[in-house]
Amino acid sequence: MTSLTITRALQGASLLLIAAAALSAREVLEHPVVAPPVIWPVRGAGADPGAQSLVHSLDSAAKAMASSDPFRLERRPSTVPYGAEQEGAPVAPPPPKPPKPKLALVGIVGGPPWVALLDGVPGRNGSVLVHAGDTLVGLRVRTLGPKGVTITGLDTTWKLTLERPWQ
Repeated sequence: MTSLTITRALQGASLLLIAAAALSAREVLEHPVVAPPVIWPVRGAGADPGAQSLVHSLDSAAKAMASSDPFRLERRPSTVPYGAEQEGAPVAPPPPKPPKPKLALVGIVGGPPWVALLDGVPGRNGSVLVHAGDTLVGLRVRTLGPKGVTITGLDTTWKLTLERPWQ
């Protein structure tokens, strides 16, 4: 046999296989075969006595846990129902007031009208220039003079004076 004959024989066989595959694919597409779903047999809950005893033991364990109040130190229910208000019950104290600021007079500038330089003003970083009558975060500058400043607010009156280290 020559190689030409072998090549033609293999080509013919390939064409026959391709035609057979096409015919079988056409048949499958036109008439699909749907297999019924496979359902494995399942025993009912009553069929297994071990499952019933497990459910019973879990149920009894849950009831024992709930009756012992595991999250209370006394391991018994509270005498006060949740959300119930009783007469004579202690009232929660009001929230604490914010701390009073620690104001410091750094300097006084000018002559009439005077301007003061304050440190420790709430909500402000660094020093703040204030005039008589200014209000800063509820603090009011009442008087301002060459000897000091008077500030009122938050139920307090501050009388700030300059320290004079040279005197």
